[in-house]
Amino acid sequence: MIISLYVSLCWILVATSAVLKSKFSNQEFSFICLLVAFIDTNLYYLFGETFHFFEISKNPLNYVSFSLIQSIIIPLFIAIMINLWQLASSVSTKVSIHAGSIIFLIGMETLSLLLKIVIYSEIKILCWLIVYRLLLFYMQFVTISYFRRMCNHS
Repeated sequence: MIISLYVSLCWILVATSAVLKSKFSNQEFSFICLLVAFIDTNLYYLFGETFHFFEISKNPLNYVSFSLIQSIIIPLFIAIMINLWQLASSVSTKVSIHAGSIIFLIGMETLSLLLKIVIYSEIKILCWLIVYRLLLFYMQFVTISYFRRMCNHS
């Protein structure tokens, strides 16, 4: 059941990005998605495997679910939300996109804990991982502005 949930979520995000492809800049979407995938995968493994803040499940189904979260779900979700935020014209739409993104990212991290995909015992680690995901999300707003500047100057 765990893996089917995450595979379904992957397909929903892939379908959403395919439907919205004509509205997004391919360069910006790809840049955000690849940067988030690179940072998220490497830092998560660094803190989990190297510093032993948490343990990644050894159960094959949970580990595949973890890989889907790190390499597909979170990068695609952040890329879609940042591009949707850029397309939004009203402040209320931008606020709702932000609120929905925060709820989704917190929910994904909490779900990983509840389904024992990522294993730890202290609640402060959950708070730290949620802050990490939110920083990853908000960092992309800064990096996309620099990416645009770089593309405009070349």
